Amino acid sequence: MQLKRILLFTASLVLVGTSLLADDEKIEGTYNPSITATSSGLACQGLVWDKFEIKGNRLIGGISHSQAGFLRLSGTIAANGTLQNAKAVGAIASTSLKGSISPSGGTGTWSTSDGQCSGTWSATR
Repeated sequence: MQLKRILLFTASLVLVGTSLLADDEKIEGTYNPSITATSSGLACQGLVWDKFEIKGNRLIGGISHSQAGFLRLSGTIAANGTLQNAKAVGAIASTSLKGSISPSGGTGTWSTSDGQCSGTWSATR
C-alpha cells in the first residue's frame, strides 16, 4: 500500500511538471506589438516597434526611434508572465517596460529613463 502511494505521488509530480513546461512553451514565439506615447513632446513620437520574440523566458528584439535610433530589447518573463528587468537600450536613450505576457499577447507601460516620455504597449500573436 505504501509503495502504491509513493508511485501515485511520483506520477502526479511528473504530470504537474509536464503541465508547467507546456505552459512555458506556449509563450515562446513572435509577438506583434503596438506602442503609443501618452506624452506629447516631439521626442516621444516616432517610435516603431516591429516585433519581438520570446525564447525560453528571454525577450529579444528592438524598438526603432526616429531620433534615438535602434534600442535593443532585453529582459525576462517570470513564471506568472510578468516582465522582469525589461528595457530597451540604445546609444543615446533607454526605456523601461512593465507589463505582462500571456500565450495570446501582452500589455503594459513604458517610460524613458529621463522621465520625459511614457506610454502604453500591447502585443498580439
